[in-house]
Amino acid sequence: MPEKNTRPIFTTAALVRMKDDLRTGKGVKKYLGESFSVEDIDTVQSSLKVPMSKILFPNPPGGGSRDSAEAAIRLFEAYSALSPEDASDERFWTYLTHVDFFDYMKKRTDVSAQKESKRGKYILDHWFVDPMSPASLMNNDIARLWWVVSLTKTKDAKDPYVLTREVFSMLDYTTHLLPGAQGRNETIRFAVLEFVVGNPTLFSNSKEAKVRLIMRRLNLRGGYSALSSLDSDQIKALLEETVPELKKTTG
Repeated sequence: MPEKNTRPIFTTAALVRMKDDLRTGKGVKKYLGESFSVEDIDTVQSSLKVPMSKILFPNPPGGGSRDSAEAAIRLFEAYSALSPEDASDERFWTYLTHVDFFDYMKKRTDVSAQKESKRGKYILDHWFVDPMSPASLMNNDIARLWWVVSLTKTKDAKDPYVLTREVFSMLDYTTHLLPGAQGRNETIRFAVLEFVVGNPTLFSNSKEAKVRLIMRRLNLRGGYSALSSLDSDQIKALLEETVPELKKTTG
């Protein structure tokens, strides 16, 4: 009998086989049915203290659309006991995509809509995690929800998720800001998001282009100075210097 407070996750051997099957195209058919069959031999009991009960999400967005901030917050609060190390475990997230959230993933990714020759890679990108690439946590469609909240939750008692909601307002944040070197620095990450949130009029139009511009400016500055040594006010002062250029940016 498994110990109390344990839950199943995939074994490493099972993940290796599942990935190999997808690379050859052999395993794709399993993702087109109504459920994903998991054998007991492919799982191991983990002591991760996260709920076994089903977490209900709002209707999932279609592939390529923005995630729901409310779904991410709901997931994070349910799994708030995860440590960053546990939340980097590919066995855990892959089990969630294939079992706990299979219905959500089917609607979120729509494997059948992909070209047959690309379905295997598409599944590997969205349903699995590459243990050699921390950035792949942003590609896994369940892990991303947890990690965005973890990286953007503040200590503001009134609304600790204001920056979280900003991230989910635009796809660029999860593809460019958070996985990048600057976004992995909390001071820089928070400064950028607080700057955007604090200037709603400035970012009321052409927001994607404007956020890309300020990230380019920071990357350029980081090429010849140590941005990581600056505090939040200093980062925001650098961002303020871009305001005249931002006002002229139109997409």
